[in-house]
Amino acid sequence: MSDCVNVLKKTRPVDSDRVCRTVLAAVASLAAVTVVAMIIFIAGQGFDALSEVGIWEFLTGSVWRPYIGSYGAASLIAGTLMVTAGAMMVACPIGIGAAIYLSEIASPKTRKKVKPIIEVMAGIPSVVYGLLGIMILVPMMHGLFPDQTVSGLSWLTGSVLLGIMALPTVISVSDDALQTVPSSYREASLAIGATKWETIMKVIVPAAASGISAAVILGIGRAIGETMAVMMVTGNTAIFPDPIWNVFSTLRTITATLALEMPEVVVGSTSYSALFLLALILMIMILAINLSVRAVMNRSARKFSGDEKVGRLTLAIENMDQTKIRMFKDLLLTAAVAAAVFCGASLFTGTLQSMAAAVGTVVVWKVLATAGRRKVDRNQRQKLACGPSPWSPSPSWPS
Repeated sequence: MSDCVNVLKKTRPVDSDRVCRTVLAAVASLAAVTVVAMIIFIAGQGFDALSEVGIWEFLTGSVWRPYIGSYGAASLIAGTLMVTAGAMMVACPIGIGAAIYLSEIASPKTRKKVKPIIEVMAGIPSVVYGLLGIMILVPMMHGLFPDQTVSGLSWLTGSVLLGIMALPTVISVSDDALQTVPSSYREASLAIGATKWETIMKVIVPAAASGISAAVILGIGRAIGETMAVMMVTGNTAIFPDPIWNVFSTLRTITATLALEMPEVVVGSTSYSALFLLALILMIMILAINLSVRAVMNRSARKFSGDEKVGRLTLAIENMDQTKIRMFKDLLLTAAVAAAVFCGASLFTGTLQSMAAAVGTVVVWKVLATAGRRKVDRNQRQKLACGPSPWSPSPSWPS
């Protein structure tokens, strides 16, 4: 009997907290181990192509023709970056504008109706978007630009479709970022006499800049990894546009190349290894985007917690004269407008006519902008931006 009592005394109860910590740590480590294993496996499969072709020739070669032994991935990488950049030019202005409307201007009733529709858009399969692009967007592009595109399959078509697909991500994340801005910011701005539109543009949006940046980066990740939709509407030709800004040219992305060629390639061949090397490049690009998202979100968290460490570059920018910053922004915007007009006009006219159109557009734009600032006062800008009833209740504003 005494032996049994001694055994019971020596028996220790199970530490449930320690067991739970161990199990959860193992589950959390599984994702990291999986990613590392994927990178190692893909890199190992692509080593043969890397040793046979060479990294420099693979990254800079412009001809991708595996059947003749040419493995230049520059046109595929450029096509991926081009169609993603075009998609962001479509998604960012519309998405951020829609987020500002939903967060700061729309009534609660309108927000409750529109926000679920946007979230449903994010769940639509990409092949459905591709089918709609073939049935609607491709004929539309051919009808609008019959002299520039033969079939409607082009870089422009793919960018518009990917921009529509990235809209739900940009809108949702930007709206959440705007919603996290404290109401005290709005109250303080209104208390010193600012209009609602001035408060939105000069207080709310700058305060949520880190979250909006994260939304844009996530939209880039959504567009750069798309396969089916972009494969169905871009034409799938591994070439550089001629000229490089020709948005009506066909192109091919890395994802489309993997989807088209992997089912037919011979396992163990150089072509097989080259496709894995393409997959590794795409994974590195997406990994860089995800790391950028994490850095931006950490910066946003530090900013709102009041524990942000300002670097030398940020400190120098904050100490700059605001007049110089405004001049730099105007110069950058003017250069962007001139470049956009020149690239667009060069698709229809010659080089001299395109330069003249760019210069003329910039001059007219600057004149109209200067005249508009002088004649349109702040109250009129408020009415134009927020409508005839700018002080209607909204989810974020004090009533």
